[in-house]
Amino acid sequence: MGTKAACAGGVTTVFDMPVVGEPYTFDSDSLQSRIKNATDRLWTDCGFLGGVQGGRVEEARNLAENGIFALVATYGNPQYYGMSPIRLEELDQLEPILVSSGLPLIVSCEKCDESKLKARSPYSFPDHEFCE
Repeated sequence: MGTKAACAGGVTTVFDMPVVGEPYTFDSDSLQSRIKNATDRLWTDCGFLGGVQGGRVEEARNLAENGIFALVATYGNPQYYGMSPIRLEELDQLEPILVSSGLPLIVSCEKCDESKLKARSPYSFPDHEFCE
């Protein structure tokens, strides 16, 4: 995990990304496996993040109930390090999970084909769809 080097550099807290290392943290079992693997190996505080897979949004509820620090999703790229992107309607499905758990959602908006970008004001996001 590199927490010994982080600690030596003055870092006190790191976050475990859901798609860096295996098993990927997309469900409660993989989260528990990563926590177990980190036990007695951390030199800093560590927050575990849970990945939200497109088409598997309901699994986010189980992650939220099992001690993650935040949920992470990708939007726009067909496949990013094994994560299936979420769709706009799935963001709506996540809302009650986020509200009830109080967890933040970190969304990585990966680059799509620039020729498919819709013209828009840089300050308005009326439909959340930037790629066709």
